[in-house]
Amino acid sequence: MSVPKSRRKDAQVQFIQDALNLRRRTIHIVKKFPKSYRWIITNNLLELATKIFRCSIEGNAVYMHSKMDAQDFAFRRRCFVEAYSAADAMSAEITFCHELLMEGENIFRDMEDRERKFEIWIGLCVSAKNRLKALIKSDKERYEVWRKGAG
Repeated sequence: MSVPKSRRKDAQVQFIQDALNLRRRTIHIVKKFPKSYRWIITNNLLELATKIFRCSIEGNAVYMHSKMDAQDFAFRRRCFVEAYSAADAMSAEITFCHELLMEGENIFRDMEDRERKFEIWIGLCVSAKNRLKALIKSDKERYEVWRKGAG
């Protein structure tokens, strides 16, 4: 039996798709930046987007189950916390980038185009960050329940 769309929850692995979309959007946007920005901004943005995606994949590779040992849980949690902190840093970098471009170079067609692209970009970053935060919390709650049940 299918669940009505209004009652569906996000899939647990939606954070991976968010991380992938964020990485893809980052690549498309930073390609427009002047080469002089490479060492100042674009490399940092690409590195953060890659870290979010990579850590999300690594953390998700550790299967969450009731017989999970503390070491596996700690590794999974560390991966997701790294991804979350990278997403937090990336949102600050995107904001910095936006302010920098408002002061000077316009690499987009017009101001409206820039605002629309930055709105989508920061939205992807915030979405990935929120999903990772919820996942970290959910994992912790599930693991605590399993530990209490076993002990």
